[in-house]
Amino acid sequence: MDRLSEKYEKEGIPYTFPIIIRNENNKRVYYENALGDWSRSEFDENGNHIFNQTSSGFWWKRIYDSNSNVKFYKDSTGVESNIAFETERPIRAVVIDDDPIVALCMRERVASKFKDVIVETQCEPTIQEPAYDIYIIDNEFDGVVKGPELVKRINVVNENALIVAMSGTLTPDMLTILVNRGCNGIYDKRNPGDNDTVFDVILGYINRLKHTRERDNAIDSMSFRTLLKYKWNKFRHKR
Repeated sequence: MDRLSEKYEKEGIPYTFPIIIRNENNKRVYYENALGDWSRSEFDENGNHIFNQTSSGFWWKRIYDSNSNVKFYKDSTGVESNIAFETERPIRAVVIDDDPIVALCMRERVASKFKDVIVETQCEPTIQEPAYDIYIIDNEFDGVVKGPELVKRINVVNENALIVAMSGTLTPDMLTILVNRGCNGIYDKRNPGDNDTVFDVILGYINRLKHTRERDNAIDSMSFRTLLKYKWNKFRHKR
């Protein structure tokens, strides 16, 4: 697929980066940044995100049921999940970021560290069902802060989910809001190499989730979440 910028140059059409194309329902179907990275998406008649492909060659597709719940997932790495019929449900994670290239890079980091976790991406700030086990979410979408609302909605569909917020501009006040809403960790986009603690949190959650599923009990991630909330608010109070 040719970059849209190349087509614009050939036809003499002016443009600026990032190039963003939306369909009639305001869903983003194309994105291209100044580095030449691009991403294209397809949506069904109900607005469900059914296909995504990036310039790196990675792609995924989803099939939804009549209630817009995901029932099938497949991607170019060979991962295939028949969610509706699996007796032993795999651990599923999703990276939600309005920049599809950032989402893809984060997906690759998580997938490379946790081989047995299905890691998906999406660019729209929506929470789908069935719920994921791990959510890695951006705090801002098109310049609008949506992280706290996303955390709130995630807790509705899966109160035991692990939630990691990504941002390069988080203030102490926003950190406090996210932690108090139920966020389990923060990934600093400004220093991607200094986020080992976040991956340790994810690893601990995965191991605990596996252990709990083996015992066929419901996992309770609130112990970690409550501790994090207590420590952060105590630190804020001392300042």
